[in-house]
Amino acid sequence: MVVSDGILTYTPVTPTVNGNIQYHKGINAKKADYIHVVLNSHSKNTVWLTVEFRNPDAVLNSVPIDPDTEGFVTYDIKLAGKKGWSGVVEDIRVRVSTKNKEIFTNIKDYYEFDRIVFDNNPTLEN
Repeated sequence: MVVSDGILTYTPVTPTVNGNIQYHKGINAKKADYIHVVLNSHSKNTVWLTVEFRNPDAVLNSVPIDPDTEGFVTYDIKLAGKKGWSGVVEDIRVRVSTKNKEIFTNIKDYYEFDRIVFDNNPTLEN
């Protein structure tokens, strides 16, 4: 993971196939209104991409992953204004689950994470 000018970018050396990625060092919420996750889902079921962070007041943020998509897709999730998204947010987890906002799920499908970027742009700029 690389932090440059307050922007965190996660680019695995090889695509990550695990459905769970965790970052412990903290993100400055003022410089990260959005998270962009680029992934390729090899699931035939509708699953959820969820962003969570360890804050007692935090609200999980989830978007559906359509099983009919092919190839890498960018999912943009707005974090600004969400309860608990302020200051330096630590212990951030990006995961795939079988149900919206389900916290503990073992995923047996295949997912490739290409990039995870935190920044203030509504969409990911290449």
